[in-house]
Amino acid sequence: MNIAFCTFETGFRGIGIRYLSSYVKSLGYSSKMLFLCRERAFFEDTHAFSQEAVNSIANFLLSNKIELFGMSVMTGNFLEARDLMQKLKKILPNMKYILGGIHPTICPKECLEAGADYVVAGDGEIPLKKFLNNEPIDRIAGFGFIEKDGQVHMSHASYQEAIALEDLPFPDYEFSDTYFLHADFVKSLDIETFRKKTPWRGSYYYLTTSRGCPYSCAYCCNVNRGALRRNTIKRVFEELRSIRDKLPFICGLNVQDDSFFLGSDAWLADFCRQLKKDFGWPFIARIMPKFVTDERIELLKKGGLEHVSIGLQGSDRLNKDLYNRQENSQSFLRACRILHKYGINFVVDVLLENPYETEVDLKEIAEILNSIPKPFAVLAYPLTVFPGTDLYERAKEDGMQSKFGANAYTSVFEASCPDTYRTPLPWRKLISTVISQSPHSVIDSILEQGVMSDIGICRINKLYNKIGFRLRIAHKLKDLNPFVFRFALRMYRILFLLNKSRKKQHQPG
Repeated sequence: MNIAFCTFETGFRGIGIRYLSSYVKSLGYSSKMLFLCRERAFFEDTHAFSQEAVNSIANFLLSNKIELFGMSVMTGNFLEARDLMQKLKKILPNMKYILGGIHPTICPKECLEAGADYVVAGDGEIPLKKFLNNEPIDRIAGFGFIEKDGQVHMSHASYQEAIALEDLPFPDYEFSDTYFLHADFVKSLDIETFRKKTPWRGSYYYLTTSRGCPYSCAYCCNVNRGALRRNTIKRVFEELRSIRDKLPFICGLNVQDDSFFLGSDAWLADFCRQLKKDFGWPFIARIMPKFVTDERIELLKKGGLEHVSIGLQGSDRLNKDLYNRQENSQSFLRACRILHKYGINFVVDVLLENPYETEVDLKEIAEILNSIPKPFAVLAYPLTVFPGTDLYERAKEDGMQSKFGANAYTSVFEASCPDTYRTPLPWRKLISTVISQSPHSVIDSILEQGVMSDIGICRINKLYNKIGFRLRIAHKLKDLNPFVFRFALRMYRILFLLNKSRKKQHQPG
């Protein structure tokens, strides 16, 4: 059987389809990868495929004699996937379509009713292997289809055999089997195009060392919840040596694990020691505040850790009562102070555009952010309510679904739906941009005067315009070159702290 996998995400990361492609190749099947490189949809703009693009994709599938077309689908891409699948069916009625990823996991029935022949919930490797081995599909855990009587059959993914990560082949980076959609035509993806369309010209490798997350956040649609499964150190570094041989321009790591800090200190120590010894590469990671300790950050800093993202998300009330996050402001503040102590740059994730939030919550978020050492950066996302999550059920029960500006299907992470709730603009500017780059005393003064007062709004706008200019320059440097960006970031941090120290010395008393 000839198989093709596609992803709708922007760029050429495609971690999920790269794992699946290499896996089915290890089973003896032919595999191609197609990157459709779609931008995020906005309200009333679902990015439907032109007939020219559909024809080109159909020709690609025909010329490669593809029999099974696998689509990796997030909720924000579901309407695009449905559109493409239904248009392709008119041209290729005998093609079989199998959908996997987040949306088929949380909404299998919707995917099957949209035209998918099969869906896979959770990890795709074992169900796909059993399907390709012609095992009875009604006995494959995590596998779904529509029965002859029209009923949806979905074997529960929790009964699925968990694959050992060390048994997986490395993600597929064979460019001879890789294609992308450009200007409505499918083209071969070469290394130069890959580098041109990938941040920092592809020089940071997207590494996954584990699957699993111990948290059950109410807004999260993560398909890898549950116990942590981690690759062996030996296997991780075999992967890194392999990718260095294939892509010699790689000079750093972007660790994609949900729970990189979870697990044993011994594993982290071995990872840092070997990375420093054999590669000398810097790396980026995502962290959970409660797992941050002095010992771990000192260890990781020596091993090459340069930058992390860390979640605050909301006030203590929102985190506890609405988000079901197992963190609070104290664990967050402690973690940020440790990161600052060891000179680790960090970006803070915050959720805004939330109709459940109050001005009290916004003020608490601002006060928490103003309490951590500066400078840092903030990524403020509009809260998106995904189907199948606890927050979706809560919003449905409260009659709040229509009040969210971000829509999981039509404007994920973009608050573009009309006549919905928005965080007041002065608060949004303050939290997303102004706090992270302004002296603590300035923010204290604005909060005391009132963010929504005429004076507060005027001061926030002036600071926002000034800081926004610097951030635009930083983003250009970030896209230009990792070494230039890292140098500029270090210099900015030094100048910021020197300026802060100078002002403190000149204060009376």
